[in-house]
Amino acid sequence: MNFPYIESVDDFRRRIKEAERDSEAERRVRQYLLKEWGIDVDNLPLPEVDEPTVGPARQLPAENIEMRILRTLAEEYGINFLPLTFKIDTYTSNNPLKSSYVNRKLVEENGKNGGWRIRKERIARPLEKQVLCRIETVHGVPLDEYYEKRWSAYGRGHFDFGSTFSSALAQNLNNGRENIIENVWIEVNGKGQAEKFTYDPEKKAYVCAKAGMELSIDEVAKLAEQRKARPDASWYYQKLYLLIPGILCPQSLLMVTPWEQDDGKIQGMAHEAYEEIKGVAGVYPATARFYDVNNDERYIKTLGKYPAYRQPEPELWIEGDNLKMEGNFYKDAKTIAGKFLKEVLER
Repeated sequence: MNFPYIESVDDFRRRIKEAERDSEAERRVRQYLLKEWGIDVDNLPLPEVDEPTVGPARQLPAENIEMRILRTLAEEYGINFLPLTFKIDTYTSNNPLKSSYVNRKLVEENGKNGGWRIRKERIARPLEKQVLCRIETVHGVPLDEYYEKRWSAYGRGHFDFGSTFSSALAQNLNNGRENIIENVWIEVNGKGQAEKFTYDPEKKAYVCAKAGMELSIDEVAKLAEQRKARPDASWYYQKLYLLIPGILCPQSLLMVTPWEQDDGKIQGMAHEAYEEIKGVAGVYPATARFYDVNNDERYIKTLGKYPAYRQPEPELWIEGDNLKMEGNFYKDAKTIAGKFLKEVLER
């Protein structure tokens, strides 16, 4: 299954110029969101970018190998790097990336012996389905603040999509549209755990049998305004998320691991989302694939399973000198990954 990626930085710049000449795609999307879902884009928090900007979508801005590769890639291209975070997502120990946020595996210098070592550091003990920003670390600060502080120490920014999704839900419910977002996640206790609720049209309320709760539309809207309720991924992925890169934010491009690596069901869902957005906007979202070291056998042999989520100390990262960039997102990310492997991990 083929996906309409933007393959090179030159293609990305051409896409931006086309959007500057013709804003029809943005106009169509704005009209669609307002007419179908009661969402006014002018009242929706979106990344404010006025220059070519790339970044992945991850829950937190962790300085792991994956993020380092992409940041180095953007620096080599001379374009802005802005990760898109989602700190009101829920925790599950079955997700290796989310687990890596609380069970850090640091790649650090090995003192007098030279070389490097992996040091494990558990910084939190979250509950299942606990909202990430409600998780408290052993350092006495919320998990999101822990990572944001480390990220901002290097003068880097990020944009949190949680505010976008919660705002979209609040607008949808407050505007009384017939198309009500059906499935939502709502915090259900003081510990910050969330459960999935489904809209029952007969009761005109959101219901969660597991939590034994029933909430009115107005109650859910107020919780969304407080960022304690947000749409399920089944809605925001196809109806909002992919409308942003290259369309509502014409100078932004979303970096993704290749969809071709996923199973057939996920590929099918992703392909359907791309086609639906093309039908709404007249263009595909601006996405580019990058090399995923989680599928690199040399990385796995050296660092273990899910090496992309290891967090190297700053002094171990490679210098940007002598990197021969071709301008292709995937190939150049692979070059950077290979340089770190060869010059640091295999030395």
